[in-house]
Amino acid sequence: MGKTMADMKEKISHHKEEGLRHVAKGNWEKALREFNAVQKISPQDPYILLKIGDCCAKLGRVDDAIRSYDLVSKIYDREGFVVKAIAVNKLILKFRPNSPEIEARLSALYTSKISAEGPTPAIKSPEVKDIESYPRSPLFADLSREEFMAVVQIMQPVEAAEGDIVVREHDEGDSIFIIASGEVMVFRSDGAGNELWISTLLEGDFFGEFGYFSESRRSVSVKAIKDSTFLVISGADLDVIIDRHPKVKDVLLLFYKERVLDTLLAISPIFSSLLPGERKLLLPYFSPVVFKQGAVILEEGEVGDRMYFIKSGEVSVITKKGDKSIRLATLKPGDFFGEVSVITGKPRTATVIATKNSVLVELTKDKIQDVITIHPEILDTLNTYIAKRVEDTIATMMQYKNRIEESGLV
Repeated sequence: MGKTMADMKEKISHHKEEGLRHVAKGNWEKALREFNAVQKISPQDPYILLKIGDCCAKLGRVDDAIRSYDLVSKIYDREGFVVKAIAVNKLILKFRPNSPEIEARLSALYTSKISAEGPTPAIKSPEVKDIESYPRSPLFADLSREEFMAVVQIMQPVEAAEGDIVVREHDEGDSIFIIASGEVMVFRSDGAGNELWISTLLEGDFFGEFGYFSESRRSVSVKAIKDSTFLVISGADLDVIIDRHPKVKDVLLLFYKERVLDTLLAISPIFSSLLPGERKLLLPYFSPVVFKQGAVILEEGEVGDRMYFIKSGEVSVITKKGDKSIRLATLKPGDFFGEVSVITGKPRTATVIATKNSVLVELTKDKIQDVITIHPEILDTLNTYIAKRVEDTIATMMQYKNRIEESGLV
């Protein structure tokens, strides 16, 4: 029996590999034969049924494609894979628009699955394997049936192969992606061409809300680390839905704020050493604030009771020398300031002004103490940066003094 099972697995693996090889070359008829061979051995494998449906669709055999997708949809529904079921039903709707049967099936997904669910964490353990523990989308958890159906109707299924860049840092874009199947890595470039890992997202998670809410270029890159299927909502379509159903925006905005903070902490030299779960526990300690260009954020000589991290924008750090203003530094997204006064208890040593419209995240003195209590190693990192800041300030002031002396004014 063991040998028979091993032989079957080997045979399935061979046909799958051959089928995928033919798919890569666009040989749909040959790929279909290989996938049909697997389906005879394993008739309830949803992955193979999906591939059979895809091949049939490419070959123009619409009815066969729909039959295959229909089987997959029922398997996903039965096993509790809500987002996957939505994605497959959306594929069917591409061939049969406005199908009352599919609309009823999507509505039933809300009744049987969504309404009983609560929000799930954005980062989950890859070790989770049991069906009941598979994530559902937090985007759907707090929506009414009408809101849920409105969002589902505007989604479009999109596929990405392993290694594909789905979203690229600095590109324009306001579409939101929900992961129906697969797995992606969220990362940023460290400036030297290295990928700075931020998080791993699985089925049910979503991304892209940064671009939608900030109306700016993408702040992170997202790469498929497995073959993946997404449900994509364009910004224009989402605007229409939010106009009719404002709660959809509230749900997205909550996760957007959390993601802004988590990404900022992940790239911050102070918090980057923490595990994703540890960072997530610190999110309630931080509060976002907005300063318009020209606003004075910190004033030299005042008592410091908070420090700031830059999410977007730019600030200048300035000190006074007589009636002259000396620029000590220009800080950009990912940088932080205000820590010297908060940690040492001394007055602010410089003035900080927003040179562009800026979104910052503040951490008050009492919250800093709480964070240090939980992670005492953060204080060591802060002290290291404080010492570096003092050195840089002294160096800048010495350069200023030398320039004055060379000009003959002293």
